Amino acid sequence: MEFTIEKATVADAPLIARGVAMALGIDIEDQSEFADVRRNGFCRQIFGELAARTDSQYSYVNTLKAVTADGQVAGILVSYDGAKLHGLREAFYEVVENCTGKNMRGMSDETDPQEWYLDSLAVWPEYRHQGIGAALLNAGIAQACTAGKPAGLLVDKTNLGARKMYESIGFVRIGDRPFAGIMMDHMRVLSDL
Repeated sequence: MEFTIEKATVADAPLIARGVAMALGIDIEDQSEFADVRRNGFCRQIFGELAARTDSQYSYVNTLKAVTADGQVAGILVSYDGAKLHGLREAFYEVVENCTGKNMRGMSDETDPQEWYLDSLAVWPEYRHQGIGAALLNAGIAQACTAGKPAGLLVDKTNLGARKMYESIGFVRIGDRPFAGIMMDHMRVLSDL
């Protein structure tokens, strides 16, 4: 399949919201600090609003999209400088509290200032197993190299398919890190910058 990797635009906010919701996964939905957000039906609303902003970790300015030859978005990758997490997360706290009344301040950091964080990767089901996820990840790694930082991400300990893809690209487990109350494997590309 032919596709290109492009910067997202504000018009892509609903697709970014779809991708972030997909990336959160079933375990996040049921067992984490995000459970109330998902059960209340606000997930796409919250992430759509955040994707349309410029000051959010989930912003379109932090998103790459895979676009097929016929112009369809097939997946997204949200990534950003880990040093900017605290500033970018303020928008998240604000929107979640306005939509749900839930105060999520105090969440553990899922990244650290020394890395370029690949936050949310999603490929729509009908486009999977065609190299789109790997292409998005490689584009994120290229952004990390440009920033002079290693690319890092978290993966659920039980998501063996994603882990296999990450390892095939060069990610290695460097430790554990919590995300929304669930312990994940912290992986990073260890290469010369």
